[in-house]
Amino acid sequence: MYLSPSIVPLLLLVYLPFVALGDQLSPKKCENLGFTHRALCSDCNTLAEYVKDGELVSDCRRCCSDDTNDSLSKVSFSGAILEVCMRKLVFYPEVVAFIEEEKDQFSSVKVQYVYASPPKLVMLDEDGNNVETIRHLQEDVSWCMLFADDILLVDKTREGVEGKLELWRSTLESKGFRLSRSKTEYMECNFNNNRPSEGIVTLRDQVINKSTGFRYLGSIVQSDGDIISRIQVGWLKWRNASGLLCDRKVPLKLKRKFYKMVVRPAMFYGAECWPLKEKHNSKLSVAEMRMLRWMSGFTLRDKIRNELIHEKVGVAPVEDKIRESCLRWFGHIKRRPPDDPVRKVEVLDLTYVKKGRGRPKKTWLENIRNDLSLLDLNENLTFNRTQWRKKIHVADPT
Repeated sequence: MYLSPSIVPLLLLVYLPFVALGDQLSPKKCENLGFTHRALCSDCNTLAEYVKDGELVSDCRRCCSDDTNDSLSKVSFSGAILEVCMRKLVFYPEVVAFIEEEKDQFSSVKVQYVYASPPKLVMLDEDGNNVETIRHLQEDVSWCMLFADDILLVDKTREGVEGKLELWRSTLESKGFRLSRSKTEYMECNFNNNRPSEGIVTLRDQVINKSTGFRYLGSIVQSDGDIISRIQVGWLKWRNASGLLCDRKVPLKLKRKFYKMVVRPAMFYGAECWPLKEKHNSKLSVAEMRMLRWMSGFTLRDKIRNELIHEKVGVAPVEDKIRESCLRWFGHIKRRPPDDPVRKVEVLDLTYVKKGRGRPKKTWLENIRNDLSLLDLNENLTFNRTQWRKKIHVADPT
């Protein structure tokens, strides 16, 4: 995956450990458990509707404060301004629905279109002054993504990242949660080698740890965009099963099935999104050919061509299978609606990217165009899923 030069903070959301019901805990103990003095008992009641563990809910109630007479609930405003970028409205259907269907019911709410502004509601007092700004915390999928208990934020500059971090921190603490500084990390993707690093990222004068890679389930995002990690994972699976794959007594047909079910999926995990270069194809091909030669009992001294090894084992070349995987994913994307999150990457604004010397970085879409030209395919064929799958399929040698 290729991103524009950006700094990617990886926020590990606060755990919510709770204790048992009883006396109120001290502020220090509540802070260690992940609560602040702003935790409200109404939030704990909401939590109880979704969490069935009584011990967790009771711990929240031992750290909360009664909000029945909360003054915030009585604050009133004389008007409001909804600021939003017209170009980004397609990404916020709920905002579009409010403007088209419900705005007329609120005469004191005005809509103001501001270029490149995420949706935010500016609350006004009687004199028309800004009293409070309510922001849309979660941005577009490309710039803000949620992974279970992790949050991925992307921005073009270090200052933008720090601003987003502070926004998430203040929002979480206003709801009684605490952001873990020790588990928060950031990654800087600098694809222009001539471009200097933008320095460190801080959160309220505390330096955030820098990371060179982000792992989530089987996917790994690295600052240099290398795929060596996937080859290493493939070799790890190979070594775990080397007793079977290198045993001459085991039929080659059984080895082929095991290799295609265990080793190859681990090595090609996420390959449908790789913008592969020739050097990447070469590394993957060399790694797989070593595995196939050991499986079939041949070495380089036997001087047997790679094509014959593929036919003997019954496995298609790496480059062909990755091309099939990329085109299959491309067909899936083209069949999705235009406002689907998976298609938002097509409208990313890359005008701010400064090009360095030499050829521009190879992109995934460039690979797709080359593959379509190689196979003489038309994009419109993607809407016929059966025909598309049949055209791009690469059969293993029999």
